[in-house]
Amino acid sequence: MKKFLLAGILLALIASIGMGGNHVVQAQSAASVVINEYDQNPVGNDNKKSVEEWVELLNRTNFDIDIGGWVVESTHGANTGRIEIPQGTIIKAGGYDIVKRGAQWLDNTEMIILWDANGVEIDRTALTDDDKNDERSWQRCANGHDSNSSSDWRFRIHTPGASNDCK
Repeated sequence: MKKFLLAGILLALIASIGMGGNHVVQAQSAASVVINEYDQNPVGNDNKKSVEEWVELLNRTNFDIDIGGWVVESTHGANTGRIEIPQGTIIKAGGYDIVKRGAQWLDNTEMIILWDANGVEIDRTALTDDDKNDERSWQRCANGHDSNSSSDWRFRIHTPGASNDCK
């Protein structure tokens, strides 16, 4: 009887350790995190630092993912640039992270690429245009859907940090 009791306690202890909180994953596949939405032409003068263009990343897994050292890169326009995500940045399981910068980071015709810390391409957007200077953004529809096709993207009212409204 003592052996069964001891075995039960040991199994309970192992199970509680294994289920104790989210584990941060360092290594990820290309399917883990996607560029889910971006606003390349928000309301206001894009040349002012107070007007922030942004890219939303979505963690499609059940685990927290460390994206520190990853890079979001703009590919068009006079001010193409790379923003390195700060070390220690974690996207919670099923959560979002917004990368933003003011003063004309993204061009009105743009393709955005996400690179991991090792320089491996994780995701890229379709080449899109936005000359509307309003509250619309390019969004994956359905939320997080990635078939590597331009048909994944819809121009809709922005939803930064939340599920895309694809209705």
